[in-house]
Amino acid sequence: MEIYLCKRCSTCKKYTYKRDVHDRQKTNFFTFKFNYCETNKDIVRKYDWFPESQTTGRTTYVRTSDKRNFGYNRFHTMYARDGLIIDHIDGNGLNNCLDNLRLVEHRKNSHNRADNRLYPNVYKEDNLYVVKFRVKGKLRVIYKSREYKKAVTVAKSFKKQLTKSSTIV
Repeated sequence: MEIYLCKRCSTCKKYTYKRDVHDRQKTNFFTFKFNYCETNKDIVRKYDWFPESQTTGRTTYVRTSDKRNFGYNRFHTMYARDGLIIDHIDGNGLNNCLDNLRLVEHRKNSHNRADNRLYPNVYKEDNLYVVKFRVKGKLRVIYKSREYKKAVTVAKSFKKQLTKSSTIV
């Protein structure tokens, strides 16, 4: 089951939230950024937002420190319902535009995880090996196969092609 949250209207504007925050050692400042859209604008402007870093040290999600008033810790969890969880379609937890969020079952969400990748850009989804690449900012499915070797071959050749044309983002 997948429920796409964006109504795909043409009038929706995209924004970037920026905030200067300390690193974990509180020695350096860095600019924290995440994307959101017109629908999320009121919520973003109402609260202070911070990066949530996992054990890898990289920023993976957006959270608020005002859990009591907001009711949710992570930005995207406010949309979760009916036992479904939020999936960032492009795998980027900092892209909170509704066109990048969908409600899915936990099993489906695990397909986007980095540790589900077999070879770079090759993912196992159900009984298929799927080749995905980010082209001009959008995650695209390039190829699907039941054979792992074919998927890896397509991924290698597509990566070479992208590198030559320098459209890889």
